[in-house]
Amino acid sequence: MEREKLHILVVCSDDEKQSLWQRHLKNESPLHYHFSFAAHIEEALQTLLVQPVDVIVSVPLTQPETFPFIKMVKNTYPFLPLLILSPWDEMRFGIEAMQCGADDIISLKTFTSAQFIELLRQHVEKQRIRQDLKQVVNRAFLHSTQDPLTGLANRALLQERLNAAISSTKRHGGLLGILYLDLDNFKTVNDDVGHATGDELLTQLGKRFLDTLRKEDVIARVGGDEFVAIVSHLTSLADLDRVAHRLLSVFQHPIVINERSFAMSASIGASIFPFDGEHQEELLQKADTAMYLAKKSGGNCYQYFNKQIKEVDMAEQKESSSHKTILIIEDDRDCQRMLEKRLTSAGYHCVQASSVEEALTQLSSVHPSLVILDLGFQKASGIAFLQSMTNHLKQSDTVPPVLVISGHATPDIQEFVNNLGASGFIEKPFKSEEVLSKIDALIH
Repeated sequence: MEREKLHILVVCSDDEKQSLWQRHLKNESPLHYHFSFAAHIEEALQTLLVQPVDVIVSVPLTQPETFPFIKMVKNTYPFLPLLILSPWDEMRFGIEAMQCGADDIISLKTFTSAQFIELLRQHVEKQRIRQDLKQVVNRAFLHSTQDPLTGLANRALLQERLNAAISSTKRHGGLLGILYLDLDNFKTVNDDVGHATGDELLTQLGKRFLDTLRKEDVIARVGGDEFVAIVSHLTSLADLDRVAHRLLSVFQHPIVINERSFAMSASIGASIFPFDGEHQEELLQKADTAMYLAKKSGGNCYQYFNKQIKEVDMAEQKESSSHKTILIIEDDRDCQRMLEKRLTSAGYHCVQASSVEEALTQLSSVHPSLVILDLGFQKASGIAFLQSMTNHLKQSDTVPPVLVISGHATPDIQEFVNNLGASGFIEKPFKSEEVLSKIDALIH
């Protein structure tokens, strides 16, 4: 079996040295290694976002530029091997570089290609061992937190996420919804067609639930045909109404198994934090009680535990948001129009920026309540722009949250933009309701 080439990213700002690297290393072991080159730190960071890299090798020209680069890489990619080829013999430089996170220091004065390739091999092997261990840990975690039949969260993970959601809602405000869902007459289906078909029905329903809910919501299987959804960042009961309706709409289309069609329905009970309690046990129990009320009403519906809860006055909410301005930094016209239309209808005032300079000017002149930034804006380095924008914001007395949107949504990218000061992240393509919910959570 042919061995997959390893990607080595070499960061070297000296053109002469870079040419020497290309001639020297590409001839050394072309079958096993693929080398790419970055002339400066920004180019290296951009490469890390769009390509998988196995090892980074940095050849610094000056000592001051080395340490921030090491810290930046290691903060975002803590397990990515980073080797420094140092033109200096100073022990102090080597110690500080290692303290910043460098995995190895090689003196260019004693450097040989054979020594370097062997060092690469050792660090790549360590990286592979780390990845194997990570996969083992991930599998063990999934086994302990995942329902083995449907792949949804199990009760243990539900309890953990619900506690976290309650704490977050206490800190940031808003409402938290718990939806307890039970299939109508599922026992009859099991008795009629057997448990194997019943299990397949549950599995397919689990997939439909996941496709229906937002990424930040949690859906768990807590019993045979019982499911619980945690719906966060609600600004009104109308938000939870929409989620409950979407879950019920899952059953509008029959499920087909082995050419047999099954028409299903469900009863849903809802409880609300903080109205129905402040602890997960109480909220789950009240949502369960509301679910039985829905069943007594004939099923295929949802019911709140507390019927006296009044809907938040949407007119007041719209009035409170009408003075809030959102700065949209986006050059995709379709996406820009969709955002502006949806946000305007929700009562927000939108302003646009068509250049970096205009965006920075708008920040100072209109004082937006929130900034929406597309990382791909103007095909420039969205990262560099985000850095300059957050530095600009830090000099201001009031710092609006920054919501980043991007077509690339790997965990590394999300962590990286969060480290740069972003308040939230949404992957393209997205639904307008998802953006509005995120904006409401960040502003209110």
